[in-house]
Amino acid sequence: MIQLGDYVIYIHSLKGFQLVRLVEIFENRQFITIELLDGSGHLSVSGSSVRPLYIHNYNRDNILKMFGFSRIENKGRYKYSLGNLIISSCTIVCEETSELIFTSLCVTDFSEIQIDIRRYIKDNKVDMNRFYQDYQPIQTINDLINVVIEYNFNLDFERILIDNINLF
Repeated sequence: MIQLGDYVIYIHSLKGFQLVRLVEIFENRQFITIELLDGSGHLSVSGSSVRPLYIHNYNRDNILKMFGFSRIENKGRYKYSLGNLIISSCTIVCEETSELIFTSLCVTDFSEIQIDIRRYIKDNKVDMNRFYQDYQPIQTINDLINVVIEYNFNLDFERILIDNINLF
């Protein structure tokens, strides 16, 4: 969910799309105010004209690299490290429910733990909401920024995003 202060893409810009910051929300997200990061001011726009900056498999390595993460291969899988912060994803095969699950990036080193997936089964299906309560997900740039701040890394997020807007 988009929150105040989040970086988002404004998709109805005359420039094609534009990186902006959400600064105000009105009438249950129908109208919002965005700050244009090029310094040209604020706009009030429809809430449907912005979207989160998702981290996808195709841009994951580049996004994490621009934030200073190192990629480490371990047992044929990748994990990413920034100081003492390690994030990774995993593939889960749940035989009880016949599900194959590819997780989002999470704040954990999946190569070092054994997951008892049975504890997340509810109504004969893996409940990923419960899973993500135990393994903090990183699905958007704002999730990543919040985790990096939580681990006390001081980065110029706005400059990093502006310099790398082509990744989105």
